[in-house]
Parts: sequence; C-alpha cells; structure tokens
Amino acid sequence: MSKSSRSRFGFTLVELLVVIGIIALLISMLLPVLQKAKDAANSAKCSSNLRQLMMGMLYFANDNKGSLPGRDNDRGNPKEEYRDWCYGPPKGWSDAQAWTECPRGGTIFKYVRNKDVYRCPSLTDTGLVYLPNGGVGAGSNGKFDFAYHSAWTGAKVTKVPNLCYFYNGGWAANKVGKTIATPILVEEDPKTMCGTNLESGHSNADAKDHRHRGGSYYASIDGSVHFIIEPKYPHLSQPITTWYYCLPPSKNGPYGVAGSPKLQSIGRTDTYWGWWNKQ
Repeated sequence: MSKSSRSRFGFTLVELLVVIGIIALLISMLLPVLQKAKDAANSAKCSSNLRQLMMGMLYFANDNKGSLPGRDNDRGNPKEEYRDWCYGPPKGWSDAQAWTECPRGGTIFKYVRNKDVYRCPSLTDTGLVYLPNGGVGAGSNGKFDFAYHSAWTGAKVTKVPNLCYFYNGGWAANKVGKTIATPILVEEDPKTMCGTNLESGHSNADAKDHRHRGGSYYASIDGSVHFIIEPKYPHLSQPITTWYYCLPPSKNGPYGVAGSPKLQSIGRTDTYWGWWNKQ
C-alpha cells in the first residue's frame, strides 16, 4: 500500500474543524426548540399546580361553612381554622417558625398534601432563610411562588363573582375596561413576594409575574386557570393599586349605579376577614 493511500484513513485538521462546526450549528439550532419544549412543560405544570391549590381552597370552604381561608393579615383571627392558607401559623408561632413549617402549616395543606404544588417549576431556589428584613431576589423563595388576592380573605364562595370588570390605569369615571374571570390565586413576581415581611397575600405594590410567554397564570373561583399579561412597571412601585374589581357595566354607567359605584380595589390593605360578604 502506498503512503498516499495510507494517509486517506485519517481526518485532516480542516475536515475535523468542519465537522465540529456543523455539530455546533446543529446544537445552536436545537437548543431554542428544547427550551421552548421545557417552557411549555413548565407552563403546563405551573397551571396544574395552581388548579390543585384552588381546589384545595374550595375543599377547605366546603368544610368551613363556605368560607375561603385567610391570609397573613388573619393570623389573629379567633377562628384558628381560617388562618393563613399557606403558612399558618397557629397561635404562638413566631415568623421564623411559621416559615420553617411552611407550607405544611397552612390551612389547605391537608387537602393538597404536596409541598411542590406551591411552586412554579420555572423558578429556581434563591436559598432564602427567612429574615425579618430579608428578600427573595429573582427566583423562588423555596416555599411558595403563588399568592392569594387579599380582597377575598374569608369571603363566601357564593359571594365571589365568577367574572370581574377591570381596567388598568387608576380611578376615573370615564375609563373603560373589560370582563375577565376573577383572579383568586396568582403567580406573583418574586421581587414583590416576602420582600420585607412574611406574607402570602397579593396586594399593595405586589405584581404578577411575566415568566410564561410574557405573562402568568391565575386561578379563578370555579377552579379554572387562566393566562394574563399584566403591564410591566419600571420599578414595581405600585402595580397592583391600578387594578380594580367592580360590577359589569350597567345602563347607568360603567361601574354600576351612578353616584354609588360598587367598586373594590384588589390592592387594598385594609381588607378584613369576610369584608366582601358585606358588600
């Protein structure tokens, strides 16, 4: 066999570089497809988690005279079974102990029985250990990623409307919005969850996340799950305070009876146990 024939059994450097280049190109083309598939799977799982949590709330209501559970502001409620849905706590618990026992200490855990349901698989842990003035950064706090709209604490399921009329942009009588399924449990932006205090409610300057296709999921009172894109705010200073619930438009105007609009801000902080039942 000649020398030239023997050399044909090996790759030249140029050929090897071409093969490596082709492989790298194929990988770069495949990665976005794989990422989309992963995102779709995480979205489906997140939606399923929210549905399970909402069903846990409805099971709780079925066992407690039709009332939804409480949230962080209801810690001192004399009816212990109505306390916070997510982390309790029973009387005498400190914040640190409540955090340690979360979410098993919450009032709906016995219906859900799976701590992983309280989290979105798209978020990674930040390794947060609860501190009075701690924060969660930009990932999961490792305990829960969903929050409970504060307006509905202790509300009777039969009192919560299936649909709500909302607009974004602050109160003005001439603003027009649209009708959507009423949010109960939402995916909250990690930057606004447990920033300076331990809480599982959604109010004040809290914001919905944008992790799934630019938006997030929320669960409604009938157990259904929906997708929503809340406008982004540069500093997350007061996003939720521009969202309002009210009755659907009537012949007297967009907000019910003229002069006495039946309006409820979902961002209010003074909502007390069963407030909505008296409206």
